[in-house]
Amino acid sequence: MAENFKKQLQKTGESDFYCASIGIKSDKLPFLPISKINELRKNLFKNLMEERIKNYAKTVQKPLKYTQYPLKELGFKINDNIRKVKDIQGAIDYCKEWETKRFDI
Repeated sequence: MAENFKKQLQKTGESDFYCASIGIKSDKLPFLPISKINELRKNLFKNLMEERIKNYAKTVQKPLKYTQYPLKELGFKINDNIRKVKDIQGAIDYCKEWETKRFDI
């Protein structure tokens, strides 16, 4: 009978627990159908989980700080605008470079 108890109590199924060992101190175990042993095991895991949840220290996440972007919405022309800005910056850089070369003579 003790082997039936051990075999059924070691089954942990999909619970968060596992059974490392089972010790039974009595040689005189009453007859219990396997369904009752399984019910005992199920209640044991349920009580263990309730106790675990009760003792869980919950931490609150700090509020997030979001970055403010200059544009709230990006349209389909954004890539074209970025290209134009790069072209303008390139033209400005070219003019500055040309002016320094022109007066270096």
